[in-house]
Amino acid sequence: MAHPDATSDDAPLRGRRLIVATAMLYGLGIVWGLTYPIAKVVTEAGAHPVGMALLQAVIGCLSLAPIALARRRPPPLTRRHVPVYVIAGTLGTALPSCVWFWVAPFLPSGLVAILMALVPMMTLGLALLLGVERFESKRTVGILCGIVAVALIVVPDTSLPERAMVWWVLIGLVVPLCYSTENVFLTLRRPADVESATLLCGMMWAATVLLLPVAWATDGWAWFSWQEDRTGWLFLGLAAINVFAYLTFIEVIRMAGPVFASQQGYIVTITGVLTGMIFLDETHSGWVWVATAIMMAGLFLVTPRPHLKG
Repeated sequence: MAHPDATSDDAPLRGRRLIVATAMLYGLGIVWGLTYPIAKVVTEAGAHPVGMALLQAVIGCLSLAPIALARRRPPPLTRRHVPVYVIAGTLGTALPSCVWFWVAPFLPSGLVAILMALVPMMTLGLALLLGVERFESKRTVGILCGIVAVALIVVPDTSLPERAMVWWVLIGLVVPLCYSTENVFLTLRRPADVESATLLCGMMWAATVLLLPVAWATDGWAWFSWQEDRTGWLFLGLAAINVFAYLTFIEVIRMAGPVFASQQGYIVTITGVLTGMIFLDETHSGWVWVATAIMMAGLFLVTPRPHLKG
């Protein structure tokens, strides 16, 4: 693909790549949005959050390792590559998965999906601080919209079904913060000689190694009786969706940059809210709907110009 600074003769190639990146963005946003009600059902059945995060990482390893070996592109184990796997595996899988599965039983799944819309705004804030993105006034307003939206969710007494949920909302903010930090980290530190599947494989192995002692210490083994109920099968579907969506997400970051990729928050949020209402009979207060509208406005304002590469 042509570099963004290429001549106008390469413009059609960039345009086709933009169409592909956009299609991938919408696809992963829809399937990722389905994970929120699934996670709530599974965690309400009593699965341990660390055990679920570990099992998800293991399934990712088992899915991606054969692909990497078949392509003769296993994750390089050098001093330049291993720290990337460890940091990205922590920020993108181990820590946010544990927190997500921890808060899922205590919050409506649609509300968790709304919080994930903060990823583009947090990504932009970090990117501005580190000089990855250039300052623009409308994007700053977009970040402020995210702050206002969170305030509308946690401050009014009638915004949530129970006031105790405020603390779970605040804890849940760790998840978009982790994803945002990972977005920018991969843009700055991703090794150029590692393709997306290989990178994700290394990240999943790193997350597995990191989570094993935590699961052991917390007795967090999450095994399900596959034949007796649907919980185990739902979790397998959840893990498969996450591996597919994550791989697509990393590839979009490679193609178009972290802020462009994080715009999947539009589709994830809408899908998560609608599926929670349809399948779990969730309802939301007026405050939450206003916060959602402001969040969507913030997403629009932080929308960047695509920086296609590779």
